[in-house]
Amino acid sequence: MKSPKKVLITGGAGYIGNELVKALPKSIEIVIVDNFHIDTPHKRAVNKELKKGRRLTLIESNVSEIGKYKRFLKDIDVVVYMASLNSYKESNADPLLYLQENNINLRIFLNVLEQYSPNIKKFILTSTRGIYGEGSYTCSACKKRVSPSLSEKLQCPLCGSTDLSPQKIKEDDMVNPTSHYGITKKLQEDLLTAYCSEKNTLLDIFRIFNVYGEDQGKYYSNIGIIPQIYEQITTKHTIYLSGNGNITRDFIYIGDIVNVLLHSVSSLGKRPNTKEVYNLGSGRPVSINDIAQFFESLGYTFKKNRSKKFGDIRYSVANNAKVSKEFNIQKFTDIYTFLTDLYKRI
Repeated sequence: MKSPKKVLITGGAGYIGNELVKALPKSIEIVIVDNFHIDTPHKRAVNKELKKGRRLTLIESNVSEIGKYKRFLKDIDVVVYMASLNSYKESNADPLLYLQENNINLRIFLNVLEQYSPNIKKFILTSTRGIYGEGSYTCSACKKRVSPSLSEKLQCPLCGSTDLSPQKIKEDDMVNPTSHYGITKKLQEDLLTAYCSEKNTLLDIFRIFNVYGEDQGKYYSNIGIIPQIYEQITTKHTIYLSGNGNITRDFIYIGDIVNVLLHSVSSLGKRPNTKEVYNLGSGRPVSINDIAQFFESLGYTFKKNRSKKFGDIRYSVANNAKVSKEFNIQKFTDIYTFLTDLYKRI
C-alpha cells in the first residue's frame, strides 16, 4: 500500500473522522472541512488535541462556503467525503434542507475541487445502510428475494404474501430508502459515481451500518443506539422498546470501520473496477431486546415500555463477505465483549 501525501476529509471533525485522523500516518498532510453542525465540548477538545504534532488544518466551514477554504484544496490526493446531515426524522420534516446540504453542496464542492486538484487519485464516501430501506427478505410463497416497502405489515411486492424471512443485505440488493436522508445519501453515491467515472478516478463507497464505540455519546445527543439505550437505563430507569423490541440491527465497532477506511485511503493502485461498493457491518443481527437482556445480565434494573407499533425498519443486517475478503478481515469486534468491558457494574 502507498500512503497519499495529502488527504481532505469533509465532515472530518465528527466521531468517525476524528478516529480516522488518529489512525492516519503523521507523515500525511490532512485538511478537515467541518461546519460543526453538531457541536459538543468533547468534540471541540478532541479536534484541538488532534492538531498537536501533525500537519492538520481544520477549517470551520460548510463545504458550500468555498471561499473559506479553497486555498487549501491544492494537490489533494484523496478525498474522504463525510459531510452530511444524518437524521432520518429531521430529513422527513425538512427534505429541502437535506437536498441542499447533502446533494447541492456536494455538487458545489466538486465543481471547485476540480479547479484546484484536478488529479485526485481517489474518493471515499461514507454512505449508509439507510439506502436499502427495509432490506431484503425471501418470500416463502413465490420464492423470490424481495425488498418490501416499510409498513406495519410487510408484504411481498410481487405476490402480496406476508410470509417473509429476513436476509442479510447484499451490495447488489435493491436500494429502497424510507427516509429523505436515505434518498440524499443514494444521490451522493450517484453524484460521485458520475464524477469519478468521468475523471477515471477510484471511488470506494462504504454503506456503514450502526456504529458503536467508546465516547460516541460525547459527540452526539441523539445519534447512536447504544449510548441512547444506556442513558435511558441509567437516568430514566426505563427502556422504550419500539416494535416490541424486535427491531434488529447490525452494530459495527468504530475501530473496525477505521481499519477499513485506513486501508482504503492507502490503496491507490490500479484495479479492474474504478468503483467499488461495500457493506460495512459486522454481519451479526442484534435486536433491541437482545441489548436490553444483556444489560440486565450486567446487573442493571429497569422497566421495559413496549410498543407494538413499528414505524422503523425492522431488520437491517449486512452481508459483509465482500468487505471481509477485500480488506482481509478475519473477525469483527464482538459487541457483547465491548458492552461488558465498558458498562459492567463493579
